[in-house]
Amino acid sequence: MLAIVGTDAVIMADALLSLGVAAPNLDRRRLEEDLGRLLSEYAHRPLDEMPVAEVLTKVMGIVRRHHLVLPPDLALLVKTVMMCEGVALQLDPGFLLVPRLLPFASRATSTESDGPQE
Repeated sequence: MLAIVGTDAVIMADALLSLGVAAPNLDRRRLEEDLGRLLSEYAHRPLDEMPVAEVLTKVMGIVRRHHLVLPPDLALLVKTVMMCEGVALQLDPGFLLVPRLLPFASRATSTESDGPQE
């Protein structure tokens, strides 16, 4: 999500590649171009109005198109987040997921930068 906010396709490509397994014939330049198009589509939106399920659906399309294999736990997490946002939007059409995720993302980011916890 941070790569989306910063609209940096190279960082997003690095993040995706670090999470999964890339095909040996991966065209990194095309991956970055696809991610760049996705990022530019959402660059004008405030983070707290980001349609998470929509963005994740498009990211997963890019992942499939470039034959990246994500860990099963991560793929399940993505599907779960998409489903939760969909259910929440049916119950409350004004529901915004990102403001509810930011505290968790902030804690996760600070924990990662602090190094391993003992």
